Amino acid sequence: ASQNKAEAAKKGGKFKDEIAAVTIKTRKGEVVVEEDEYIREGATVDGIAKLRPAF
Repeated sequence: ASQNKAEAAKKGGKFKDEIAAVTIKTRKGEVVVEEDEYIREGATVDGIAKLRPAF
């Protein structure tokens, strides 16, 4: 449920003032990171239950 709320907030622009874009220089050029990778879009309770623990 919290993933779905976070997804709705992201789509509604609620995080625009909370996340700052960061530019990273690599050997292949510059990479701009401008959104959080944590929010799982389209997440379901069954899908999250199948995830392996990180520890």
